[in-house]
Amino acid sequence: MRQKCLLHLNKLVVKDFGKTKSLLNEYNKYKLLDIFYNRRKELQFLEKLLKKQDKKNFNDDKEKREWIYSKLNDFREYVKKLENKRRRDKNNLPQRPLWKAKQLFDELWQQRQLLPKKAKDRLKMIGDNWKFFTAFYSVKDCPATNNAIENYFSTSLKTHRKKQLRTDKGLLNHMKLAALKRAEGFANPKKTILEIYGLFKLITT
Repeated sequence: MRQKCLLHLNKLVVKDFGKTKSLLNEYNKYKLLDIFYNRRKELQFLEKLLKKQDKKNFNDDKEKREWIYSKLNDFREYVKKLENKRRRDKNNLPQRPLWKAKQLFDELWQQRQLLPKKAKDRLKMIGDNWKFFTAFYSVKDCPATNNAIENYFSTSLKTHRKKQLRTDKGLLNHMKLAALKRAEGFANPKKTILEIYGLFKLITT
């Protein structure tokens, strides 16, 4: 079974929310990020800010925007401190056990109507691909991300080549081409390039 990369999933979640301009959107974003990785500290920080916002009386919308902007900056500084501490301690984000990830996903699914449309769509995508995002739990030492592979290919393949390997069809075609290279001997070909191309077309259809 194929394991979908949790790192890329988190990047998609962040992209879905865009440049957040409200504490609630930032909170919802971290609720999704919290499914597979423990983001409790970030969520608790945001919960405190949201409570302060509810209690605060603003004179006008401008004052409210400026206050929110300031608090979002405070939050980002806090997140940066957490990241720096993990780097110093050589730790990664704590990963959720499977039962907890499922529990958090189910809770979010029940509350999905409170989320923006893109976040609801992303949550549905996670549910539809749950077995692919959680395959690593059933295989010892299986990584939840493809960082090592990405790091390798980023220095060994051009961008268009990396894109070809992102799908099952692309991987299959790559393996067929590799087999054809071995069989036909591209180093000292006995056929013209057009004949070889014709063979390649046959095995990829």
